[in-house]
Amino acid sequence: MNAVGSGLIRDVLVREEPLLFKPGQFYVIASLLGVTEFTLLAFVFRAPLVPSAISAIAITFVFRLLAIFFDWRTNRSCVRRSPIKPR
Repeated sequence: MNAVGSGLIRDVLVREEPLLFKPGQFYVIASLLGVTEFTLLAFVFRAPLVPSAISAIAITFVFRLLAIFFDWRTNRSCVRRSPIKPR
């Protein structure tokens, strides 16, 4: 989550559209997958914290590698924006 948050802050500070809102790589989804897995193991199933963290890191890393290797991409949303007419 730190990578996603710091990337978002960086993009806002340099006045670029955040990568979080652009279609592309699965880095946000991979991060959310790891956070969800850690939360489930550590807090719902009461597993020890260190093994939960290690497995969450591993799942995030593997999912991200698979997304890069197989070139998985997110799609554009179906929402159409009306074009802004110049004055």
